[in-house]
Amino acid sequence: MSPKIKFFSVIDLLIIVICLTGGFIFFPFINNLEPQKVYIYLDNRQIASYPLSISKQFTIYGKLGKMEILIQDNGVRVLSSCCPHKICVHTGRIKNSGSQIICAPNHILIELKNSSSGDFDAISR
Repeated sequence: MSPKIKFFSVIDLLIIVICLTGGFIFFPFINNLEPQKVYIYLDNRQIASYPLSISKQFTIYGKLGKMEILIQDNGVRVLSSCCPHKICVHTGRIKNSGSQIICAPNHILIELKNSSSGDFDAISR
């Protein structure tokens, strides 16, 4: 005699309903994780910020010289830089919130943030 196979119990269905409900509740918050702006810093001082919704190519000047930056398709990349190793150029396009491109010789930091990003990661007491 073979055992009777039971596919779903009431508890299984309850867990599925809870998971689906949680997914629908938190779905609007996922959109807030998308970056909206690119911030550019020179020696920890913000020198520019642009929305990611535009397409724009521009030049900034760091400690060593100029750097060509391209904002396109909700991402940003460094097209050219005067730094010796060009790690910032080889980083490629960044598009996630919190992602950074750093050009240490040129003292430039490029960072993507969403609208709810603050200056603090956490506060402890």
